[in-house]
Amino acid sequence: MFFGNPGYFQTGDQTALKPLLVHQTFEDGIATRANRRMDPAYQIDETFAWFVPNKKGDHDLKFGASWYYLPLHVFDAGTQNGQFTFSASDRDFDANDPRTYPDRLRVRVPDVSDFFVKGKELGFFAQDKWKINTRLTASLGLRYDVEIVPLDQTGNYLFSDPSQYPVDKNNLSPLLGATYTLDRAGTAVLRGGLGLYFQKTAYSNFTPLVSAGAISNSFLVDLCGPPTSPICPSATSVDPGPSAGRLPTSPFLINGPTVNRGLLNTLFPAGTTQRNTGTVNFDSPDRRLPSSRQASIGIEKSLNGNIAVSADYIHSEYRDLYMREELNPGLRDSTARTATFRRIDPRFAASVLKLTNAGYADYNALQASVHKRFSHGYQFRVSYTLSRADGIVGGAGATDNILSHTLDPVTRAVSLNLDDRFGPADQDRTHILAISGSLEVPRTRGLQLSGAWRYESGTPFTLTDSTTDPNRNGLFEEPLPAGTYSGAASNRNAITVENKGGVNGARGPDYNILNMRAGYRFRLPGNRSLQAHVDVFNATNRPNYNNPTDTSGGVTSSDRRDAATFLILRSIRGGGPTRTAQFNLRYAF
Repeated sequence: MFFGNPGYFQTGDQTALKPLLVHQTFEDGIATRANRRMDPAYQIDETFAWFVPNKKGDHDLKFGASWYYLPLHVFDAGTQNGQFTFSASDRDFDANDPRTYPDRLRVRVPDVSDFFVKGKELGFFAQDKWKINTRLTASLGLRYDVEIVPLDQTGNYLFSDPSQYPVDKNNLSPLLGATYTLDRAGTAVLRGGLGLYFQKTAYSNFTPLVSAGAISNSFLVDLCGPPTSPICPSATSVDPGPSAGRLPTSPFLINGPTVNRGLLNTLFPAGTTQRNTGTVNFDSPDRRLPSSRQASIGIEKSLNGNIAVSADYIHSEYRDLYMREELNPGLRDSTARTATFRRIDPRFAASVLKLTNAGYADYNALQASVHKRFSHGYQFRVSYTLSRADGIVGGAGATDNILSHTLDPVTRAVSLNLDDRFGPADQDRTHILAISGSLEVPRTRGLQLSGAWRYESGTPFTLTDSTTDPNRNGLFEEPLPAGTYSGAASNRNAITVENKGGVNGARGPDYNILNMRAGYRFRLPGNRSLQAHVDVFNATNRPNYNNPTDTSGGVTSSDRRDAATFLILRSIRGGGPTRTAQFNLRYAF
């Protein structure tokens, strides 16, 4: 699968393209994306089934094993054209106006990234569906998984031998489930289950370990410092000149948004393998597979009129989730936004991130539904979920950077402050309500109407202010205190939120959409038919906005320092749709 931009597809050379210009409220120039990902999968599996009757009930036994070979090949020329960031102004570049100069350059050096990650996965399972009697059925299972992905640890001081790599063999998963029929007629069923599950590692976590280790022939570097030290020491460091109305001092910024290829090639000669002066990624010797403990209990009841009602409680605990821990923290000289940032490990110019199992999250939900099966010309379904997802990660499948770390200015002791990260998960939606149905209109000989309406509560997000850096860790991740906050009154897309304080203390816009269909079936001679239908998407033409956030330096938030974007709605969820009608014909013969 190839991801790129038209210019790269035409030239095959990302360095020949103009850079991307990232302003406060918009982007201009050529996209930086130009990569190819090839991830075939080879699988061998075998399942043996055995039915054993009349052994204190009937047993439906299954045993199986699987083997996967996963050779991932990644080619990445992304950001070779460069990406300039402007944090002082949205105006076009003017050589006579220092505030229009960029204050940061990100670029891939010295060459394209081209590497393989080859892994194997083994799995074994045994299960028994045990029908104890006419009312009670139990499900018992046991599964074992192991993941083997060899990685070169050259330059990773956490490993005494660079040929070593972690293999987690403690992945035994017991599963238990049961259903019980409450009445002889079989109209009511009680169900439940619990189990331990291990999550396979997404290969996106291996990509930076292989392509951006301590030694590399292709990495991303941030440039914003003076000639004697051009590397940006932190993810939020900028040349202090433009925001103060002065020209930048960085040799990569003084000429405006033009990549200085000569100087770049001098510092990072093409074809060389050298120390990564950008963000370095390390594996952890004790890395293990994330796991989840899940339990549920529910009841379903059939009523007269082809109606079924159900309710279920679901609880999930996600543990040992992947996060990235900073091994090379630093301290600003002061809390000022552009104050010099100094890291503690002189061996590395920038951040050093270790993949670790520090994350956790919990999910609790009550799900209820009413379903009317099709009869008497109509059907409908109503479902509702009341839920809460929280923890110290944005989501169970995410790999977040630990941004809450601090460095004691006297003892140099590092505190991760993980409890400060606790809050609602990024996709926490308190209420989800969905109603759908269809109707055959009587006496029309084929007219059908259907529709689906869905409502979702808004998701949480964090409010920050990068005017200062109170804990001096270089990241501007500190949430604003509880209170009422509003975007610029002059902007009609500004919103007001009640912030509870802490991570994800505010809530974004809710989601509300109605889709409808009207169709008619014309019966023709000889078992033929012509079907015509009109679909109307987002029938109420309601805009469903994304949260008003941006990501800078790894921090996703709404930043009060930037009045042009703070609490300003700027994009539609999924790109739309606005009210859209679609006409379709289908001829069957």
